[in-house]
Amino acid sequence: MKTGRRKRNTILSIMLFAILAVWTVWGNTALMSNAVAISGSRIPAAFSGFRIAQVSDPHNAEFGENNAELLKLLSGSRPDIIVITGDLIDASYTDAGIASGFAQESVRTAPACYVTGNHEAASPQYDALQAGLEAAGVIVLKDEAISLERNGESIALPGLDDLPLPDTAPPLSGTRTD
Repeated sequence: MKTGRRKRNTILSIMLFAILAVWTVWGNTALMSNAVAISGSRIPAAFSGFRIAQVSDPHNAEFGENNAELLKLLSGSRPDIIVITGDLIDASYTDAGIASGFAQESVRTAPACYVTGNHEAASPQYDALQAGLEAAGVIVLKDEAISLERNGESIALPGLDDLPLPDTAPPLSGTRTD
């Protein structure tokens, strides 16, 4: 009786592991597109219908050769601006060339802005990545905001840097450490 239960538990464990493995691979390679309509009295009327395409957390993945599938999805959404919100690279497998190539092609669809994620903060190749993005025409926002203008009205687009604070930065808690 114990042998049958052990065999069943082993089979169930293997099936669960296989399902988790498939789900993980799919989650790291699938492209998802969601449309969200935002309205509010503080949003200028000129920005009605303004389309922002957000790309987040590709972790150096390529969706089709040279990211052709991702670029097609971006182009098809007809964005007014593309915002790349971190983890364009993977700290343990950094290929700034893949990220820069994606950026170079994405700016052909719409102007693009970028903010760092925690993987960029951990990568020794961040400087090369930033240089590649800027060379492609991507606006790299580092604790600053830009003004987006449309038909004489504007909104602010802020970007907070996720890079670590330098050792010389004052403590964040408000209490002194010296």
